[in-house]
This record gives sequence, C-alpha cells and structure tokens, in this order.
Amino acid sequence: MAKKEKAKKKSPANPKMPAAGEGGTRSWKVPEALRSRRVLGAAVLFVLVCAALGSRLIGGFGYKEGDIAERDIVSPVAIEFEDAEATRAERARAAEGLAEVYRLNPNFKNYVEDIFRIVLGARDIPAGGSGLAKARDELLAKGLGKEAADRLLSMKKDEPVRLRLQINSVLNRLLPEETLEEKTLRRLEDAAEELAAEEGVGQDLLSAVSEIVTKAVNLHAGKDKEATAARRREMEKEVAPVMKNIRRGEVIARKGDAIAGSHLDAMRAAGLADPRSSWGKLAGFVLLQAFVFGIIGVYMKSAAGDVYRDARKMLIFYILVLLTVVSCVVVAAVDMFSGYLLGAPLAALVVLICVLLRPEPVLAVVPALALAVVPALGFEMPHLVVAVTAALAAFFFSSRPQDKDSTMKAGVAVSVCSMAAIFIMSLLGGVEWRRTLQDTLVFGVLNGVIAFILAMGSLPVFERLFNVTTSHRLLELSNPEEPLLKKMLIHAPGTYYHSFFVGNLAETAAEALGANALLVRIACYYHDVGKLKRPYFFAENHIHGEKQLDDVAPTLGALVISSHVKDGVEMAREHKLPEDVVEIISQHHGNTLISFFHQKAQAEAPGGKGVPEERFRYPGPRPSSKEAAIIMIADSCEAAVRSLKTPTPKQIENTVNNIVEQRLFDGNSTPCASLSSRPSPASTTPAWSTPNWMN
Repeated sequence: MAKKEKAKKKSPANPKMPAAGEGGTRSWKVPEALRSRRVLGAAVLFVLVCAALGSRLIGGFGYKEGDIAERDIVSPVAIEFEDAEATRAERARAAEGLAEVYRLNPNFKNYVEDIFRIVLGARDIPAGGSGLAKARDELLAKGLGKEAADRLLSMKKDEPVRLRLQINSVLNRLLPEETLEEKTLRRLEDAAEELAAEEGVGQDLLSAVSEIVTKAVNLHAGKDKEATAARRREMEKEVAPVMKNIRRGEVIARKGDAIAGSHLDAMRAAGLADPRSSWGKLAGFVLLQAFVFGIIGVYMKSAAGDVYRDARKMLIFYILVLLTVVSCVVVAAVDMFSGYLLGAPLAALVVLICVLLRPEPVLAVVPALALAVVPALGFEMPHLVVAVTAALAAFFFSSRPQDKDSTMKAGVAVSVCSMAAIFIMSLLGGVEWRRTLQDTLVFGVLNGVIAFILAMGSLPVFERLFNVTTSHRLLELSNPEEPLLKKMLIHAPGTYYHSFFVGNLAETAAEALGANALLVRIACYYHDVGKLKRPYFFAENHIHGEKQLDDVAPTLGALVISSHVKDGVEMAREHKLPEDVVEIISQHHGNTLISFFHQKAQAEAPGGKGVPEERFRYPGPRPSSKEAAIIMIADSCEAAVRSLKTPTPKQIENTVNNIVEQRLFDGNSTPCASLSSRPSPASTTPAWSTPNWMN
C-alpha cells in the first residue's frame, strides 16, 4: 500500500508532471498562479511595446511660427502635405492679376438723352446763330470733343433719332449687366466703334458714337469693392493647393532655423506639431497591437502548448519580443539606418526562438510582429517584404537544432535573401541603378551580419541566465575537453566508455521514436557522472575483475550504488549543466529495484523472512519524458549485454526483451504503451523499473 501511494506522487524534479501511476499523461489544465503570471507578463509586454512604438505617434515640438528650432526636426514618415504659405502666395498672385470690377449708375443712359436733347434743340436755329454756338458749348461741357460736337450738330433731319436708337443698342450689347471689368473700360472706345459699325452707323459718325458711349460709361461707373472681392475669392478657389513631398528621414527644419508656416505644415502632417492631432492614430495603433497580441496568444496556446504552459519559457519569449521591438525602434530612429535593416532584428528573433524555445511559434509571431511594427514606425511596404524574407531565411536554417553551423548558415541566408528582396523591391519602386546596387550590397549584407551578431551574442546570456537547454549548449557539452568528461576519462574510464556506448544506442532509439536525439546523446554522456565519487565500486571500472562490494552488507552496498544518482545531480548542478540533463541524471534509474543486493539480503535474512524492497530501490523520481525513459532502457541493455560471457545474437535479443519486459511490469511501475509507436512531442512516457545493479 505504501509503495502504491509513493508511486502516485508527482515527480519532485518537475512537480507539474503527473506520476506514471496516474496514467502517464499530462494535465492540460494550467494552474491559476501560472495563468495569472502569464497574463500579467503579457499585459506588461503590451504596455512596453505600445510605449516603445507609440512614442512616435504622440507628443510634438510645440513650436509656433517665428520660434527657433532647438534641434533638427526629422520626419519619421514619408508625407505629402499642403504648403499653406505657398498656397496663399499663389492665390494672392492670382487675385492680384484680377482687374477691378466697376458698377454703372442705373441712370447712365440719361447722358445719351441729354446729348440728343441738345442736338435736337439746335436743329431749328439758323446757321451761324448764337443759339447754335450755345448748343455747341453745351456739348463741349458734356465732355465731347469739338469734332464730335460739330458732327452731331450738322446731322440731317432724321439722323439724330436713328443715331440715338443705334447708340442705345450699342450700350445694351456692350453692357448687358450693371457691372463691368476694368479691361472692358480700357477697350471701351474701340468696342463701341465696332458695335456702332455693326449697327449701321455711318463712317463719319463712328468716332462721335464711340466718344458718347465712352463718356456715358466713364462718367457713371464706379469701383465695386464687394464685387471685386467676390470675384477674387472665386479666383482663389480655382487655384489648386501647392503640395510638397517629404521623404522619411528628411530634415524638416534644421537646428537654429526660424520656424516658418511651411515648417509647421510639414510637422503637422508628420504628427510632430500638435499632440492632440495624433490621438486618433494612437487609438488605431493600440487596437492594432491588441489584435496582433491576440493572434500571437491564440497561436502560442494551440501550436506551442509546452512553451505556453511554461512560465520560464514564456518569460524568455516576452523578453525576446520586447528586445526585438526596441531594436526596430532604434533602426527607425537613427538617421543613417535604412528601413531595410528591419530584417536584422526579426531574423535574430527567429534564430533565438528556434534555439531557445521551439521553431513553431516563429510562423505566426514574426509576421504578426512585423505587421505591428511596420506601420507604427513609418516603414514602407518594401521594408516589410525584406524583413519577412529575412525572417523566413533564418527560419529555414535555425529549425535544424543539431547543425553546429546553423546560426552561421542562417546569417548567410539572411544576407543573400535580403539582397535579392532589396534588389527586386528597388526595381519595382523605380529607384536609380546606383542607389539600387548600393542598398542591395550594403543593407543586404548588414542584415545577415547584424542578425548573426545579435543572435550569437544573446544566446549565451539566455542560456546561462535562464538555464535553457539549447542545441548549442548541448553541442558544447559533447566536447571531450569538458571538465566532467575529461575527469571521467581519467578516473572512471569504464564509466566513460559505457556512457558513450549508451549514447550511441539511445540516440538511435530516440531518432526512431521522434524524441530529442541530441539531448539523449549528451545526457547519456553525463548520466553516470556521479560514479566519479566512488569509481571503483562499479563493475565497469574494475581493473582485474575484483568486486569491491562483494563483502559489504547488502543495505550498505545498495546505498553506495544508489548514491551515484544523488551525487551525479549535485555534480551536474555544480558544473551548471542544463536543467534537462540534470533531470535525466536524476531519473535514469527511476525508483527501480537494485535486485542483486535485494536478493543477497533475502538470502542472508534469518529464517528466510522476506526483505522489504523500499530500502533497495533507487530514490527516483521515475522518468517523466521519452528521453529519460529511452536512456533507462538503453543503460540497462548495454550493461546487461556487456556482462554476457559468450554473447550471440539470440542471447542479446532475449536479454533485451527480458529487460524491457521487466521495466514494463515492475511491481512498482505501471504498464505503458510500447515505445515502438511515435507519440506526440507533448506526450509523457511513464517510467520503468530496475537496471542492472552494476550501473
């Protein structure tokens, strides 16, 4: 009963893992404390990202026209805006070119009537009389010339009446409205003469008619300021606004310049002048960030559940996202940088997520993050295309964890793909050839170089700070010059070679079962490192076949053998081995029975009484992962086969089958599904039982 209760306890090395007695499956219910920490972390990250990206959308310089710029004012985005000052100047020039508008006195035709009243009154006066001279003087007083007055007074009997009608017709045609423009006044005399000729006025009277019409208008026309202003307003509306373009990164006003109206127009268009004008943009920006965070959260929960449920991994993920956003802000803020360099931090993010966490989150995180960053920082579509291309290139190589040169290859791929993308987008944008080649070579190469430097520089920090098991760290531990391996080769050579044999065997099994083959191999190298405390108590390190524990009490022998697990965990932690390797060291025997000393204790027991197994079992915990279970089986099989005196293929097969059967049906374990199936990465393989005591 005590053994069953003990079997149901959860692994102390990983309290979230269920025990094998519970069916060997993970619980998908996330603890409330972990859920709260994850939500709090996401909220903090959201605020920090919004603050980093949104700082370019709010605020302003607060300048007024005539102020002196305290520093260079650079446009964060490419803008097209109306230059109000230039537009006003253009409209003023158009209005100034518009002539004055004049309005006629409605009684201006009375002038014509007065002229013909004088002419008709003089018809009955004998020629040469004083009355005719008086009429001539009256016409001259009306402003007519001597020639015109004489010609009017010399007309025949019916001519004055017909001429008056013709002049009125000319006036009606010439002045259909009560207003007229200045240009009409300037050519009034010629126009009147032309119309009079059309009305049939004789050649000898044309000049007189022109003079009468001109005098009638000039004497009764005055400037109409309201009509002139209305005409000018209409003219201003017809003048198109003066538009100007400013590129992203172009200086709007330099330090020391007096702020002009055009500067303020550009600053307002770029969101730099009036903080209140950018609140709408800020609201849209916050909604966009919330949308992006929602996409990433849903994807992480469904496609990367192991990362989503691990508080430490989620913290790493939050830090990586924040550092990437800050790097993008730096790219946008530094004048000498181009938007094409946006690919460097995103590619570095891809490498770090693939190595530190797992590759799957990259497929949603990077495109969504690019969608959040590009519009907020004023980047353009070509920059987005280059960034996504660089990220995909990095993903192709970084998703291969056992490749020693994967990060370097990823950097080269980022450079090559960035160069191709920049070249294509420059051609589509119509950029000149010299600029195209310059951007392609400079920024394409820099994307890969910077991404490689960021990834390789950050990776050791995350590995040490969070004790993350990465392929890079595991490959470092495979170096024979590692202190523990070197010490094992010198002081426990049998254990050293046994560990490598087990590693080769377990790695093959891990590849067949879809487990982490690299982790299995490296963990095998260190799984028996605790034997360094007492190397010659273990059979593989015996020089002449002597057995150090044959004469000791069974309980003491079992204690010495089982202590190598505890010693191994202590030594692994002392040398800062990855936590996954430490867990496998603690689990590679589970709580299996040390059968040799248990049987010996039973044989020595007085009266043949049964000896309880608890004192002859390893302390555990039992394996909580496929990798630990594979190493347990491989460890036992290698030791058992090595102990055969005359091994044959049939003997080896029988030995292996017996060991597997013992692990499956050990009295302190729960039978489990065969390892011949390929379970999902998130599944948990329960533990098995006793290895050979010599291990």
